[in-house]
Amino acid sequence: MPDDERAHNQMAQALFGRQDYAAAIVEYKKATTINPQFSQPYNQMGYAYRFMGQYPEAEQALTRSIQMRPAQYRAWGLLAGVYANQRADAAKVRETYLKAIALATDLLRETPRDEYLLADVGGYYAALGNEKEGIKFLSQAAALAPDVPEVLYQVAVGYELLRHRDEALRWLAKSRAGGYPAAAIARNPQLTALRADPHYGSTAPTR
Repeated sequence: MPDDERAHNQMAQALFGRQDYAAAIVEYKKATTINPQFSQPYNQMGYAYRFMGQYPEAEQALTRSIQMRPAQYRAWGLLAGVYANQRADAAKVRETYLKAIALATDLLRETPRDEYLLADVGGYYAALGNEKEGIKFLSQAAALAPDVPEVLYQVAVGYELLRHRDEALRWLAKSRAGGYPAAAIARNPQLTALRADPHYGSTAPTR
């Protein structure tokens, strides 16, 4: 079934999970070529392009995703991060993060114990320099998901943005111990200073 857009999207998801982002993008593009109204691949393409450091392409994909589904808080949050990586106007970055927070807050009313959602919101506040709200949400996420590497990675990034290096190292070590890929950590420009910290390399990941 070569013209099944969902099959191509599922293949892309599998490739994305293996961190083969270039190959995943090829499949996402096939899915959207077959069905230009299929919104999910655009969001995931934005993720993939961001992981690869291709920020203009990430911005284009995420913008298209938001045009099709404006209420996706995570697409707004990713777009804000892409703007920041491209050194866009600070007001534009802030406005986009605040849009992501507003949409995510609506979801939190329905699922207040969603650890992924809490980690995302904490990270958005951290990116804005709001220490009080950032720590509140990051600590809740870590408490709810002490063994979920993806969540702990987001928590670590949030603490690093807030300049709480000890907490960032702590949660990143637990994330690495749980199997979070080192390659993804190495690609994140938000962790450049942390990777240079002697405690990052010398401290073995522990639970």
